[in-house]
Amino acid sequence: SLDYLSSKGDLQVKYGDFTSEGFGGNVSMVLSYGNGAFVTLQNLDGQVSYGELVLNNCNEADLDSKYSKLKIIKGKSIKLLSKYDDIKCNDISMLTIDGKYSDISVEEVDNLSFDGKYSDLIVGLLVNDASFNCKYTDVVIEQVENGFGVINLEGKYTDFKINMPEVESFCIEASSKYGEINTPANLTIKEQSEDGSQHFISGYLTSHYCSSKIRGVIEYGKLNILR
Repeated sequence: SLDYLSSKGDLQVKYGDFTSEGFGGNVSMVLSYGNGAFVTLQNLDGQVSYGELVLNNCNEADLDSKYSKLKIIKGKSIKLLSKYDDIKCNDISMLTIDGKYSDISVEEVDNLSFDGKYSDLIVGLLVNDASFNCKYTDVVIEQVENGFGVINLEGKYTDFKINMPEVESFCIEASSKYGEINTPANLTIKEQSEDGSQHFISGYLTSHYCSSKIRGVIEYGKLNILR
């Protein structure tokens, strides 16, 4: 166990465990075949392989991980490069994930950028903006905050499910190729066309003068928007 240090730190742990109260400066970490936990951090640059890492309160983190378990309770700006991981995040302001073959759950996030392949992502609450670029991936957003920003969706062989029971107004413009786009029944359709395998839809809920927007390009997948 390590007490809190106001300085920067450099940790390299293999086949071992550690618990740290935190550092006031930048921290560099390599963790493999072990378990690690930080109570508070300002800036973490780390690598995790075949291990488990818990961040309780982290201002900024840049993590490269594989075959590991990550749990981030609270973070301001978190970047994750992930392969074959199990990731759980609770409350993140800005989250960027490049994930392959990973299972990811996020309870609440303000802004999210997700590049995913062969992965599963569940978001409990999306507050503001999100961008998705996915292949062979399932994405579920259980709730979107009313007055959200912009959600950009690009997917191949990917299913998107977006629940927005609290959203009062939004605009959508989406196209699909060999896919499906399902929208709320009370959506006002501005433009809609179908040509063989191609499908395009443009519409709005409540008002077309809205700052909340969904843009999607789907191939061989589904976009389901539910209220």
